[in-house]
Amino acid sequence: MARALGELPRIHQAFGSGELSHSKVRALTRVATAQSEKERLELATHATAGQLERIVRSYRRVTRDEASRSQEGRYLVWWWDEDGSLAFRRASLLRMEAWF
Repeated sequence: MARALGELPRIHQAFGSGELSHSKVRALTRVATAQSEKERLELATHATAGQLERIVRSYRRVTRDEASRSQEGRYLVWWWDEDGSLAFRRASLLRMEAWF
């Protein structure tokens, strides 16, 4: 949490001034980025710690599902060739579907 606060100055300041509880800051540091910090901080000021935890859990689940879908149909196979060089084959079926 301390490492993440170094990259989130607004949340760090709100925590230091007592505007945010430790529970809220812990939840925020799991999902906030420098780009999303302002919006996440706004959300935290209007939600209870319990509500914020549920929001963060659902947000993390959605982003994990999106990541899984983005990986579907992609693969990478590698092997050592007879001459000792590294050879590989990769494919993205999602891109190939767009061609048809």
